[in-house]
Amino acid sequence: MNIVNFLLDCCPFPTALSDIPTSTCPENLGQIQRYWFVRKGQVIWDVVTPANNVPATITGQAPEDAAGWNILFAAADSTKVVKTPLIGGDSTLTAGTTITQGGGDNSTLNGETLVNGINPTDGSARFDSL
Repeated sequence: MNIVNFLLDCCPFPTALSDIPTSTCPENLGQIQRYWFVRKGQVIWDVVTPANNVPATITGQAPEDAAGWNILFAAADSTKVVKTPLIGGDSTLTAGTTITQGGGDNSTLNGETLVNGINPTDGSARFDSL
């Protein structure tokens, strides 16, 4: 069995590709005043079925309501959410640079520049309320 047949048997493709919806609500972070940290995978909000929220202590809660967050801020286990002190107004986030291939040469089709990824974002913050 070749790899293509294996993949087709393992993961069938849908009949058609799904459309990408147009965003009607652009994101504007504005001023970041504080960061929240949590251990990966310990907090999961299921906005469709809140009964599936993780951890069980926030079952039925919605992420936009304070009650669930208050439970997570007060937790004494791996589900605890930690808030940083307030951040000063001169904090910055600088978008990561793009990782590209080709561009203006024969290494890519038609000399196009291919974007293969984005480097991590750099940031700095001033904490005023330490």
